[in-house]
Amino acid sequence: MLKTKKCNKCYVIKDIINFYKKGHSKDGYANECIECKKQIDKTYYLKNYDKLKILRDANKPRIKELFKRWSELNKDKRELYRKEYRAKNGELIRQKSRERYADNIEESRAVNREKYKNNSEHMRKLAKQWRENNLEKAKEISRKTKQKNRVKIAAHKKVYRQKNKEKLNAWSNDYQKCRRQKDIKYKLNGNMSNVIGRALRGNKNGWHWEDIVGYTLKDLMTHLEKRFTKEMSWKNHGIHGWHIDHIIPKSLWKFKNFTDREFRQCWSLCNLQPLWAMDNLNKGKKT
Repeated sequence: MLKTKKCNKCYVIKDIINFYKKGHSKDGYANECIECKKQIDKTYYLKNYDKLKILRDANKPRIKELFKRWSELNKDKRELYRKEYRAKNGELIRQKSRERYADNIEESRAVNREKYKNNSEHMRKLAKQWRENNLEKAKEISRKTKQKNRVKIAAHKKVYRQKNKEKLNAWSNDYQKCRRQKDIKYKLNGNMSNVIGRALRGNKNGWHWEDIVGYTLKDLMTHLEKRFTKEMSWKNHGIHGWHIDHIIPKSLWKFKNFTDREFRQCWSLCNLQPLWAMDNLNKGKKT
């Protein structure tokens, strides 16, 4: 059995695996080694490019059918070749892809939209998997994209909000209702912001309630917990449970904005206590 052969082009004796098989030759192998054969084919292709292009165009359907048939018979081989080529020429592939996209941007977008529409579930799955495997890279890409297109994104959001106002309001209400039931800190934070805003008649001027009153949500929760009666807990805080009561009622304090001394006194921790709803309603404006 033939183990080595001399190449007629480079005149080097090589293992037989370095030669293409050729059925009608005397020994069953080509006279040139694979490397030399590739060089010969490349030289011929460059020299006769126009002639070969005419032939390709004339036989395009036949070539397409032959390639499809070969691909079906050699799926593993083709996939391996594609992986090796992508690994070796990744940057070149990306550069050519960007150039094609820039030259045919509208057409490319239409193709991508149609492709996503027909394979939306699969595409979302692949995107999610890539983000999970490349979390830091995904965050960096997202940050750069938002920074580069912040004006365009803001305009798009504005238009979307105007067109979907009812839908967004319904979603926001459902989200807040659900979160208030599960997250006591979120509920208490919202309640404090609302009641202080109403007390100031909307003159909060965008300030966070913690900055206005001079203590934090954690401080407030600790203060109230120390004054809980036996049956009180954060689970029964609300309309039918216990309220946050002003020991000296709000109506007895005179203030116009949050810089007034009496506003600070009214909302100071020492003037707040947990009180059962019925007791709070019976108390009214009394101290």
